[in-house]
Amino acid sequence: MDNFTFQYAHILFCFISANIRKYLANIIELYIKNMPYLCKVKRLIFKGMNNKLIASDMDGTLLDSNGIIDYLCRTKVR
Repeated sequence: MDNFTFQYAHILFCFISANIRKYLANIIELYIKNMPYLCKVKRLIFKGMNNKLIASDMDGTLLDSNGIIDYLCRTKVR
């Protein structure tokens, strides 16, 4: 992963089976690996009762699933 930092994809096991967690983590990692213009992402987490996707940037800003893609596309690596 050249243009950004992907420290980890962590899937919390609240109401999600291990197979689904693994599948989702793989999708996230492949998606990020194949997008050359992503910003530095500290972590992606599935968390909570409704298993929302939460992203935290290097400054600690938290984004929900509606804001992640928008944020990543706006903060391109130069």
